[in-house]
Amino acid sequence: MIKYFLYIAVLSFIMISCAKNKNYQTTIDSDIKAIKSIDDKKSYLSKIYEDGQGIDTKIKELEKSFFKNRKEITILRKKKDSLIFINRYRIKSYLNKFKYPKETDFDDNEKLAIFYGVYSDIEKKEQLKYLDLFKELYQDSVIPKYNYLSYLTKIYYLEHATFFPLNKRHSINEMIKDISPEIEKLKDN
Repeated sequence: MIKYFLYIAVLSFIMISCAKNKNYQTTIDSDIKAIKSIDDKKSYLSKIYEDGQGIDTKIKELEKSFFKNRKEITILRKKKDSLIFINRYRIKSYLNKFKYPKETDFDDNEKLAIFYGVYSDIEKKEQLKYLDLFKELYQDSVIPKYNYLSYLTKIYYLEHATFFPLNKRHSINEMIKDISPEIEKLKDN
């Protein structure tokens, strides 16, 4: 319980720090204005993907020797928490100017960069902002069904602090149908 409150305190501090430091927004705004081609879009999306996945990969590698690497792990986790706010702004800015990347010009990582950026966000209200978009992308097979189910179960967990009781005998698509009404209710709140 103490760890939970400590985590909330650290997260609140990061949020306040990010709110005061909007320098990254100016840089992102310039980056968005500079996008003129598909290659520019690919590069921008790759940055979102690589920043998030790169930190996750480093943390997982360091956790193999947790006690030896705990200071570095703590630093990387704080960096990951602040990256959530940066990626939130990157994604919002990109989608305000361009549509979600689903063309064949984009590879899987580029197509899922926005999805993973949103998925790693820890606020339910931020997750819910993309519910309609991700539902459409799931239905169009841009977002894999496993990823979409994980997204829905994460939102449920953020609301209820417990996992949705999925019927393991159902297919992934049936599980999505089972949980979707619960998530739709949260969107309307």
